[in-house]
Amino acid sequence: MGEELYRKFGFKTVTEYIFLEGEIKSPTSCDANVRPYNASDFTPLMLLDRSISAEDRQQMLQNFMKNTLVYNNGSRITGYFLPDFDEGMILASTDQAGIALLKNKISFKSKCVLPKENETGITFLLSRGFRETNRAPRMILGPKIAWKPQSVFSRAGGFYG
Repeated sequence: MGEELYRKFGFKTVTEYIFLEGEIKSPTSCDANVRPYNASDFTPLMLLDRSISAEDRQQMLQNFMKNTLVYNNGSRITGYFLPDFDEGMILASTDQAGIALLKNKISFKSKCVLPKENETGITFLLSRGFRETNRAPRMILGPKIAWKPQSVFSRAGGFYG
């Protein structure tokens, strides 16, 4: 609703978020690569977060690690899910990690918000009976950042990106 006001202050739209809602689904299977977070994961997770978000968010994210799930393909961490961070953020550098973590999220949360560039995640949710309920712009002030919207499988919230 405030898009025009933000534009007047110089904000620019960088993408569109797609809001999807559905019924909570029982997980179809447990992925052996998904495991609980441990303290030694913090640095690799923050490197992954920075490579996707193009921001240093360590200070903000460190308070939400308690119930975090990590996708580790055996050689490295390729995704994580912070269920306690607002709407439940999922970032993943591979589609396999993102979908595995999304399966976990939709086993207890009925809403996901993804950038339109994440066609894999959107297609997966639609195939699970989720439906699009809204769209909203992601806007920034200042120079563009080199983030990877296709790697955001669920944003944290409207004021976190």
